[in-house]
Order: sequence, then structure tokens, then C-alpha cells
Amino acid sequence: MMTNNRDLTFFLDDLRNRTMGVTAVVHASTDGLHKHHSGVGTDAAERLAAYASSLRATAMGPPCEAVPAVAQEGAPLDFLHSGTAPVGLAPGTHTMLTQPAAGALLLAVADDRCTGPVLAQELSMLGKRIAQWWETAPRTHGATSLAG
Repeated sequence: MMTNNRDLTFFLDDLRNRTMGVTAVVHASTDGLHKHHSGVGTDAAERLAAYASSLRATAMGPPCEAVPAVAQEGAPLDFLHSGTAPVGLAPGTHTMLTQPAAGALLLAVADDRCTGPVLAQELSMLGKRIAQWWETAPRTHGATSLAG
């Protein structure tokens, strides 16, 4: 698998800066390697990349295994969305994960100023804008990740 080392942070910055409520965006490989980030420091981005990989692995396992079309090897993850309701003065949150290409994940975190549909649309557009750079290398050569 070929890797493109171009820094794509400016694309993530653009999404975060023009979409109200988006606080963080992370691009990661499906095996949890942090590639690019916006809105958080490197340590937090690495944790979010590992979280994204774990979420993807969970989403692609049961109950998805019960649906043959979804359980196919290499089936993409469209969107996985979770949220929290506002509590007191603290805003609600949205966390959205998508797999825009084989081997690549995008995770975005937003407060409740950004709706789930808006966040999904923005992540989809970002994935399409930079599709040619999404291919990511596996963590180690010859090892197969549980997450694909």
C-alpha cells in the first residue's frame, strides 16, 4: 500500500473554522494511527485516533455481523454518530466517525451549535475533497489489524 505524506491539516482546519460548533477533527488510519488533526494537541489527537479505530472495529462487529451485506470484508463505515444532551450550562456534544476510504477514518467532535446532519455533510464533503490522499499505510508490514 502506498502512503502519501502530504500534510492535510489545512483541510481539517478549514472544516473546523467554517462549521460552527466543530471543536476537533482527526484523520487516522483504521488501525488507530494519528495522521492529521485540528483543534486539539498531538496527544489528544493520538487518543482520538485510537478511539476512532476502536469505534470502527466495534461498529463493524456484532450486530453488523448479522447483516451479510454489512459484514463483508472491507465494507466501509458510512457514519457512526453519538451525542450527549446539554447539562446545565454545558453544551451538548456530537461525535461523528466516518470512513471516507479504505484505511482512513475521520473523527469530528462538535458542540450542539452543529447538528448531526450538518456534521455528516461536512465530513462527507471533506472526504471527497481529499480522496486521492486518503490511502494510509498499515501500522506494521505483514500484520493484519482487527479493524481492517
